[in-house]
Amino acid sequence: MQDHVAHIDIVTQAQAPDHKSIILKISVSMEVERGSGYWKFNGSLVNDEEYVRALQVEYQDWKNDFEDISDKRLKWDLLKYKIKNYTMRFCSKRKKERTDKKDELANVLKLLEQHAATNVKERVVESIEKAKEQLRKLEFIKQKGLLCDQEYSG
Repeated sequence: MQDHVAHIDIVTQAQAPDHKSIILKISVSMEVERGSGYWKFNGSLVNDEEYVRALQVEYQDWKNDFEDISDKRLKWDLLKYKIKNYTMRFCSKRKKERTDKKDELANVLKLLEQHAATNVKERVVESIEKAKEQLRKLEFIKQKGLLCDQEYSG
């Protein structure tokens, strides 16, 4: 915020004798860089065995890295920072893996649907051929005089 302060002034003549007014001019460009936003821990991760195991290993490493820090609050803040960063990387990686898997499955499904469309045609062709064969058999039986007022069950 200090980088954007253009001018600051304290006005000593205020309406109340024990108060002073402050004039603050801030210069802000229209192009504001957005941060990563608000991060909130996804509580379902505590049930994810892969995450918990990997975090336990990382946690031990971080504890060893910070063992020289005597201030418990600082150590706790550093550990929270490490946990947050690790969790964000873990979730990003997991999301990418799931997106890749989803895309792969979508492609496989598309190929299977195309193949199924082909197979349906093949099944129709097979059904047509089967029906033709049955018709030929019926014609053959009729020609031989073997079908005498009986229903054909073939």
